[in-house]
Amino acid sequence: MSTGIEAKLTGNLTRDADARTSKAGKEYVILNVAVGEGDKRQFVSVFVFGDSAAKVGKLVKGSRVKVEGKVEISTWTGNDGQARYGLKVMSFKADVGPAETLESAAASTFKMRNRKPAAVAEPSAAKTDWEDDIPF
Repeated sequence: MSTGIEAKLTGNLTRDADARTSKAGKEYVILNVAVGEGDKRQFVSVFVFGDSAAKVGKLVKGSRVKVEGKVEISTWTGNDGQARYGLKVMSFKADVGPAETLESAAASTFKMRNRKPAAVAEPSAAKTDWEDDIPF
Protein backbone atom coordinates (compact mmCIF):
# COMPACT_ATOMS: atom_id res chain seq x y z
CA MET A 1 0.00 0.00 0.00
CA SER A 2 1.34 3.38 -1.02
CA THR A 3 1.10 6.49 1.13
CA GLY A 4 1.08 10.09 -0.02
CA ILE A 5 -0.05 11.67 -3.24
CA GLU A 6 1.28 10.22 -6.48
CA ALA A 7 1.29 12.24 -9.69
CA LYS A 8 2.19 12.02 -13.37
CA LEU A 9 3.36 15.27 -14.94
CA THR A 10 4.36 16.32 -18.43
CA GLY A 11 5.90 19.73 -18.97
CA ASN A 12 8.85 21.75 -20.17
CA LEU A 13 12.08 22.45 -18.32
CA THR A 14 12.49 26.06 -17.22
CA ARG A 15 16.27 25.60 -17.00
CA ASP A 16 18.88 22.94 -17.77
CA ALA A 17 18.80 19.72 -15.74
CA ASP A 18 21.04 19.87 -12.66
CA ALA A 19 22.84 16.53 -12.14
CA ARG A 20 24.24 16.01 -8.64
CA THR A 21 25.73 13.33 -6.41
CA SER A 22 24.54 12.76 -2.85
CA LYS A 23 26.86 12.37 0.14
CA ALA A 24 26.23 8.63 -0.14
CA GLY A 25 27.52 8.67 -3.74
CA LYS A 26 24.10 8.24 -5.38
CA GLU A 27 23.39 10.27 -8.52
CA TYR A 28 20.22 12.34 -8.82
CA VAL A 29 18.93 15.16 -11.01
CA ILE A 30 16.93 18.27 -10.15
CA LEU A 31 14.48 19.44 -12.81
CA ASN A 32 12.40 22.61 -12.79
CA VAL A 33 9.27 21.86 -14.80
CA ALA A 34 6.52 24.20 -16.01
CA VAL A 35 3.22 22.30 -16.19
CA GLY A 36 0.12 23.74 -17.87
CA GLU A 37 -0.35 26.89 -19.87
CA GLY A 38 -1.23 30.54 -19.31
CA ASP A 39 -2.81 31.42 -15.97
CA LYS A 40 -3.03 27.71 -15.07
CA ARG A 41 0.75 27.15 -15.33
CA GLN A 42 2.43 25.73 -12.23
CA PHE A 43 6.14 25.32 -11.56
CA VAL A 44 7.28 22.08 -9.96
CA SER A 45 10.71 21.04 -8.69
CA VAL A 46 11.38 17.39 -9.52
CA PHE A 47 14.08 15.29 -7.87
CA VAL A 48 14.84 12.27 -10.08
CA PHE A 49 16.62 9.21 -8.67
CA GLY A 50 17.78 5.82 -9.93
CA ASP A 51 18.13 4.85 -13.59
CA SER A 52 15.81 7.66 -14.68
CA ALA A 53 18.34 10.25 -13.49
CA ALA A 54 20.70 9.19 -16.28
CA LYS A 55 17.91 9.52 -18.88
CA VAL A 56 17.10 13.14 -18.03
CA GLY A 57 20.41 14.38 -16.64
CA LYS A 58 21.52 16.07 -19.87
CA LEU A 59 18.23 17.73 -20.83
CA VAL A 60 18.30 21.46 -21.48
CA LYS A 61 15.92 24.34 -20.92
CA GLY A 62 12.78 23.96 -23.04
CA SER A 63 12.98 20.16 -23.26
CA ARG A 64 9.75 18.25 -22.78
CA VAL A 65 9.81 15.77 -19.89
CA LYS A 66 7.37 13.38 -18.24
CA VAL A 67 7.74 12.25 -14.63
CA GLU A 68 5.94 10.10 -12.09
CA GLY A 69 6.44 10.34 -8.36
CA LYS A 70 5.24 11.42 -4.95
CA VAL A 71 4.16 15.00 -4.45
CA GLU A 72 5.40 16.95 -1.45
CA ILE A 73 4.98 20.55 -0.32
CA SER A 74 8.27 22.40 0.02
CA THR A 75 8.78 25.50 2.14
CA TRP A 76 11.54 28.08 2.10
CA THR A 77 12.21 31.68 3.00
CA GLY A 78 12.30 34.14 0.12
CA ASN A 79 14.77 36.99 -0.29
CA ASP A 80 12.16 39.27 1.29
CA GLY A 81 12.07 37.14 4.45
CA GLN A 82 8.57 35.79 3.72
CA ALA A 83 7.72 32.09 3.87
CA ARG A 84 7.23 30.55 0.41
CA TYR A 85 5.55 27.30 -0.57
CA GLY A 86 5.79 25.15 -3.67
CA LEU A 87 5.37 21.67 -5.05
CA LYS A 88 8.11 19.13 -5.49
CA VAL A 89 7.98 15.61 -6.83
CA MET A 90 10.26 12.82 -5.67
CA SER A 91 10.55 10.70 -8.82
CA PHE A 92 11.97 7.29 -9.65
CA LYS A 93 10.40 7.32 -13.11
CA ALA A 94 11.21 10.11 -15.57
CA ASP A 95 11.79 10.24 -19.30
CA VAL A 96 12.03 12.57 -22.24
CA GLY A 97 8.56 13.89 -23.06
CA PRO A 98 6.28 12.50 -25.75
CA ALA A 99 7.67 12.25 -29.29
CA GLU A 100 11.00 13.78 -28.36
CA THR A 101 14.52 12.40 -28.21
CA LEU A 102 17.56 14.04 -26.70
CA GLU A 103 18.62 15.12 -30.20
CA SER A 104 15.25 16.72 -31.02
CA ALA A 105 15.13 18.32 -27.56
CA ALA A 106 18.50 19.95 -28.21
CA ALA A 107 17.37 21.08 -31.68
CA SER A 108 14.12 22.59 -30.38
CA THR A 109 15.97 24.33 -27.55
CA PHE A 110 18.46 25.76 -30.06
CA LYS A 111 15.54 27.15 -32.05
CA MET A 112 13.95 28.61 -28.89
CA ARG A 113 17.17 30.28 -27.78
CA ASN A 114 17.82 31.78 -31.22
CA ARG A 115 14.35 33.00 -32.11
CA LYS A 116 13.50 36.68 -32.30
CA PRO A 117 10.95 37.99 -29.81
CA ALA A 118 7.50 38.63 -31.20
CA ALA A 119 6.40 42.23 -31.52
CA VAL A 120 4.08 43.34 -28.75
CA ALA A 121 1.09 45.39 -29.85
CA GLU A 122 0.27 48.49 -27.88
CA PRO A 123 -3.10 48.35 -26.10
CA SER A 124 -5.84 50.18 -27.89
CA ALA A 125 -7.18 53.29 -26.21
CA ALA A 126 -10.49 52.92 -28.05
CA LYS A 127 -13.48 51.92 -25.93
CA THR A 128 -15.05 48.62 -26.94
CA ASP A 129 -18.80 47.91 -27.11
CA TRP A 130 -18.73 45.38 -24.28
CA GLU A 131 -17.26 47.92 -21.82
CA ASP A 132 -20.70 49.63 -21.68
CA ASP A 133 -22.21 46.40 -20.29
CA ILE A 134 -19.99 46.23 -17.20
CA PRO A 135 -22.14 47.11 -14.16
CA PHE A 136 -19.39 48.70 -12.05
